[in-house]
Amino acid sequence: MKHTRLISIFTGVFFTLILTFLYTQRSYLQFSHTKPAFAANNIAVAGGYATFSGTIRGTQFIDNDNNAYFIDPNATGTSLAVAGTVGIGTVSPHGVLGVHVGTNLNLNTFLYGGTDLALAAHNDAANAYVPLRIEASSLSINQGSGGSVGIGTTSPGATLDVNGNINFTTMKQQYILALGTGTYTAGTWYTLSGNLPQGTRGESYIVEILVIYDNIWYHEFIGSGFISVLYWPNNNQSYVTIPLTTHTSGAITAYLMQQTGGGGGFINIKFDTTVTVTSGGSIQCSFKRIF
Repeated sequence: MKHTRLISIFTGVFFTLILTFLYTQRSYLQFSHTKPAFAANNIAVAGGYATFSGTIRGTQFIDNDNNAYFIDPNATGTSLAVAGTVGIGTVSPHGVLGVHVGTNLNLNTFLYGGTDLALAAHNDAANAYVPLRIEASSLSINQGSGGSVGIGTTSPGATLDVNGNINFTTMKQQYILALGTGTYTAGTWYTLSGNLPQGTRGESYIVEILVIYDNIWYHEFIGSGFISVLYWPNNNQSYVTIPLTTHTSGAITAYLMQQTGGGGGFINIKFDTTVTVTSGGSIQCSFKRIF
C-alpha cells in the first residue's frame, strides 16, 4: 500500500515537471501536423506579428476594425475592398490606383481639381506626362452618357470641341460642287452642280469655297466652314456664313443653304457682292465628309 502511494506521488511530480518544462519552453513549441485546427476558425496574434511559410488557405480575410474592407477570392461580386490607395508594382502610388509599368513609368488614376476623375501616364524621373496609347477594334466615347468630348478644353460646348488646330491625313469622303463662268448677282441664290449624300439622319462636312475669277491666282477668294446636311430639311436648313479673303486683303461673304424637301443634298450659294467669273475661272466648293 505504501509503495502504491509512493508511485502515485512520483508520477504526479513527474508530469508536473514535464508540463512546467513545456510551459517555460512554449516559444519553441511547433505544430508537427501539416493542417492544424484553430478554435472558432480564428488566429489571434497579440502585440506583434506572425510569420508563415508555405501556403495560407482561407475563404475570406476581413479587417478586424471594419469588415467593409476585406479580401474574398471566391466572391462572385467584389473580391477586394480596401480603404487606402492601391499600388501595383509600386509601394508609392500617385493617386487612388497606381500601376508601375516600366522604369519610372506609371499609370495613375486621381481626382483632377477635386471633382474630375483623371487617368495619367507619367514619367516620375522627368516629372512629365508621357504618351498614352489605346488600341481597340473600335472605340466608343460617351456612347451611353451622351456627354461631350473636349480636346484642349475642360468645358466642351459641343459633342466634340477642339481648342486648337485639326490636321487630317485623309477624309471619309470628299465631294466637289461647283459653278461655272457667269455673273452671280449679290443676294441671289444659285444651285451648285452635283449633290451631297445625306444618309438617313444627316451628314456633316467641312466645306472650303474657292472663287477663281479669271485663273489669276492673286484674284482668288478662299474660305472654309462647317455644314450639316439633313435627310429631309425644312426651309432654310443648314444655313451657314463663310467669309472669303484674297491675297489683296479683299473680302466677300458666301452663304450656303440646303434645298428644302426630300430632294437630297442639293446646296445653294449666294454672295454679298456680285461675283463675275470669266473664262478659266470657276466657283468650287469642296465638301469633306467627317461624320
